Amino acid sequence: MEHLEVMFWRDSHQLLESLRQVLPRLATGREAVDQAFRYIHSIRSQASHLQLQAIAEPAADIEDDLNALRVGQQAPAPEFLQSLEQSVADLQARFVTARQLAEGSAAADSIQAAGYQVQEQKGLSFTGIPALLQGGDPEALQLWLQDARMRNDNLYCIAVALHEDPSFLAQRRYLLLHKLEQATAVLVHSAESADSPAELLLAVVASGLSADRIEQLLNTSGVQQLQVRAVEAAYLKKIATAHGRYRAGLLGKVDRVTLTLDQREYERILLGAARLAAGTENPGIAADLLQLASRAGSHPLGDVLDSMEEAAVQAAREQGKRVRCRIQYGDLQVPSSVAGVLSEALLHLVRNAVDHGIELPADRTRVGKSETGELVLLAHENDGKIILSVEDDGRGIHLPGQEDALATITRPGFTTRAKSGRLDSSGRGVGLDIVRHSIERLLHGELRLIREPRTRFLLEIPSRPVLLSVVVVRRFPDNEAWAVPGWCVYERIQLHQSRFAAASSGGWYYHHNGAACEVDILGGAQQSDSSSLQEGLLIRTGLWTGILACGEAVAEEAVVLHPKQVYSEVLQRQLPLWDPWLHH
Repeated sequence: MEHLEVMFWRDSHQLLESLRQVLPRLATGREAVDQAFRYIHSIRSQASHLQLQAIAEPAADIEDDLNALRVGQQAPAPEFLQSLEQSVADLQARFVTARQLAEGSAAADSIQAAGYQVQEQKGLSFTGIPALLQGGDPEALQLWLQDARMRNDNLYCIAVALHEDPSFLAQRRYLLLHKLEQATAVLVHSAESADSPAELLLAVVASGLSADRIEQLLNTSGVQQLQVRAVEAAYLKKIATAHGRYRAGLLGKVDRVTLTLDQREYERILLGAARLAAGTENPGIAADLLQLASRAGSHPLGDVLDSMEEAAVQAAREQGKRVRCRIQYGDLQVPSSVAGVLSEALLHLVRNAVDHGIELPADRTRVGKSETGELVLLAHENDGKIILSVEDDGRGIHLPGQEDALATITRPGFTTRAKSGRLDSSGRGVGLDIVRHSIERLLHGELRLIREPRTRFLLEIPSRPVLLSVVVVRRFPDNEAWAVPGWCVYERIQLHQSRFAAASSGGWYYHHNGAACEVDILGGAQQSDSSSLQEGLLIRTGLWTGILACGEAVAEEAVVLHPKQVYSEVLQRQLPLWDPWLHH
């Protein structure tokens, strides 16, 4: 579960912080309670899926308390809310400890903990496979996996023990390798490896043939023992990259981003910036510069999709079901924080497909289906959008009457399961509402549902969503909330009347650290009296330094940039974005 675990540790810190910020508003109404419940449900369900019981169990306690608020079993009394805040603080402490333990584990331990184990016959070992994969080219592995998906191939690890005269061992290995290359697509093999025993041939292959058929092809003279074991793409990628685990930080915690450019790209930026500074009205220039800059902190979308295969197989195994995944994608990149949002949304869709769509083997055969259900995940780019599809061949979605199916199943609290386990990853009336909320509000995308001939969810998001740190503030005196780009905010200041001075233009200056800073009032309002200006932000943009006078600062968060507005997860609504270049 390498990819899911990385994203869990990265994103749960932000979810816990968001939960902490919304707790003081629980007494204000149902909206805040639902918001807090979504945060803790996301943490608990993913922790349960990753079998992180030290996180899942206390998170489940908090989820139970918030659920009691949702259904009216518990009033938001001060003592109860204080106890809830303490529980969240305790969970944060546990989270830090558990993450430190996880990050301190050796790569080999992480593979074993993730469940990658191939059953071995006595005297026959697959232990040389990780070294073969780690010695290969990661890009070649990626292309090989993509080709295998397009052909709908199975993936296998193969181990062959030879019993042959030592002078003929090399020849025998090459003969077997030749048979493999004729019948399969070979990714790596040990026929030419000096580190592999001469009497052992190891290989990783892709083929449309069954494991039994491959065994028949290889079971020739000189073969003493033979094993062909099916594996999953996520396992192969996990092993291939186990020696260097990638752990990205949250956008708000990143201190420095380094963007490597070649000379041509550097000159593109210089010329494009110069043209924009000269007032050239060509939107293509800005789009080109944005594309170059957005490469920093990007994450392969394929890694997110690959991790869903493991999630689906585990969910099916827990319920006595069988599922086969078909995953296909191109060379698509998204910002790391967007990858985290998509990972959570896809995980909910995948688990819902397995839990509520894919039937038990006996039920499937009874209606003429294969015992193994099929889950198809596709991703492609079209007309400025990334489109992801999650489709299953299960029982479908059946609702009474002529209800809007998508509106019904994404309604908070909706569930088709009569009762669910306390640590289940789905079935508690939360999940699809999170998916819709994440895709449509956070990422400015769209979630659609197609019910025939198979159940298929379509997730559409902008191809290159831009992530931005913002400070959410309230404007004085009307209390309207605004988002101020975090990169230009250097300090929060309590404004003192003795430091104001009237400007000849009719505005104000404010003396701060020995400098007279121009004052801009949030929203462009005019103030004839500086006594109402009590709090401000020190702004530096490179061409302007000044004080942005505003009301209280509400929160700091990472948002997906939209041309005119951004969506605040803390306040649960769209906010106008203050223009840092207003004075340029």
